Amino acid sequence: MKAIGTLRHADIEGGVWLLVADDGRRWQLSPAPRGFSDGDRVDVDGDADAQAVSFQMAGPVLRVRSVRRV
Repeated sequence: MKAIGTLRHADIEGGVWLLVADDGRRWQLSPAPRGFSDGDRVDVDGDADAQAVSFQMAGPVLRVRSVRRV
């Protein structure tokens, strides 16, 4: 799946990266993107993982294949 939105870093349980998508959905990104900053606009390609469990529980997990700035 592809999603475009804004990266957000939350200081929950050691930190977590979220994608707040333009369509209103919020995803917890795994693995955490490197080289990006809070507030960056990005296009993320990945797979939703309905079975994933995390300490942060900040949203459904999106297993990231690629991230690029838009």
